[in-house]
Amino acid sequence: MRVIVSLVAGCLLATHALADNGTSAVRLRSATRLLRVMDAQRASEAGSQAMVDAMVQGNPMMAPYRSVIIAWTRQYVAWRQLEPRLAALYAGAFTESELQDLVRFYQTPTGRKAARVMPGLARRAALIGASLARQHIPELRRMIAARAAQLQKAAPQH
Repeated sequence: MRVIVSLVAGCLLATHALADNGTSAVRLRSATRLLRVMDAQRASEAGSQAMVDAMVQGNPMMAPYRSVIIAWTRQYVAWRQLEPRLAALYAGAFTESELQDLVRFYQTPTGRKAARVMPGLARRAALIGASLARQHIPELRRMIAARAAQLQKAAPQH
């Protein structure tokens, strides 16, 4: 549980640090418009749900706490808190012209479809990655043990 809380907190802190880059008010408004055209709120909520599902799937002992985790995300990782940070992140990553291009794209049929299907594709891609990783956990453990042995040999003897 501590690992999960640490991971979530770390991700949120990283997002906040990346988003706080002093971008212009015009770009922030354009980025906010982009998020709305992309239906990013729906995607964010779906992503939170997928994160909780993956957490419970990865650690079935968390299943009784699923509703608590969902309530926590709805309260503390809510869209009203995410949107301004994500807008700042996008405003820092794209120029005003690029933001306008993206808004136009997401207003097209292909853009609307991309906004609709990308969260599901990203979730499925994450599951594929997690499945591959799970298949090779023994190799990771061996690699970590080998590195730990190297570090132990290299450590000064007292």
